[in-house]
Amino acid sequence: METININKEVKKPRQKVMDPHKLEVQETYMDKVRDLNDKWAKEKGRRPVMGLCTFGCQMNYLNTK
Repeated sequence: METININKEVKKPRQKVMDPHKLEVQETYMDKVRDLNDKWAKEKGRRPVMGLCTFGCQMNYLNTK
């Protein structure tokens, strides 16, 4: 019978530090999208909805590092 070490440390992906200017640009885009969604919701009387299906392969990038 094989013994499994459940206390073995698992490598975590390294966190990337984002350039503050790039972060500010992204926040600007998020604000614009939020405003567009609010405007759309006011016109239609409901919030927009989006569906997304993933199949697990999005994690392959992290596994190759």
